[in-house]
This record gives sequence, C-alpha cells and structure tokens, in this order.
Amino acid sequence: MDYVDATIPIAKLLAASFADVPTIRPYTIKSGAKLPACVVKPVGRTTFQVLTRSDSDIQALDLCTDIANFLKRNFAYVEDVNIFDVQLQTPIYPSRNQDTDTPEAWCYLTIDYFEN
Repeated sequence: MDYVDATIPIAKLLAASFADVPTIRPYTIKSGAKLPACVVKPVGRTTFQVLTRSDSDIQALDLCTDIANFLKRNFAYVEDVNIFDVQLQTPIYPSRNQDTDTPEAWCYLTIDYFEN
C-alpha cells in the first residue's frame, strides 16, 4: 500500500466549510496570518492536531471545538482519502502561543483511514 497523507484533504474540507475563518492551513500557521486561524497537522500515522488561534481565548476554544465536532460528524466528505472514523484523543485545551502571545486552543484527533 502507498502512503496517503490526509492533512491537505482535511484542510481543504475545513476551508470550504468554515468560510468565516480566513486562515485554514495544513501543517503550519504563518506568522502574521489573519485571525481566527486553524492549522491541521499530523503528529503520527493516525493522530492529527487541530490548533486554532484568535484574538480571544474563548473564540479560539469555541472554534477548535466546532472544528473537532465537525470532523467527527462529517469525515465522509473529505475527498481523496477514505476516512472511516474520527475520535477526540484529548480534551480541547486552551493555551497561549509563546512566540506571538496569541490565545489558542488545540486537541488531538485520531483519524483512521485507508491508504491506497
């Protein structure tokens, strides 16, 4: 089986579904990105981190919660990868980015999918 990276297809679905979030990216959030922002990145074969940043800690936490719940309910709509289950691996944690002093929230999701 060939390796399939689900990160970009997941970020594409989120960008199409959360039009009010100006920055949704795979892998990293660039410095100076327009807020609110979200990044989806792999941290293992089936473990992905969802991280959101905003001007407000409550908004960052709410956005991370909304995105995690959206992925749990709508994983079948991710194109180019056959996802069959999404579960929260951790609670959703509020925090603060050390470099930018920006409120953020994050969680880990287990995203199980078939490789081609």
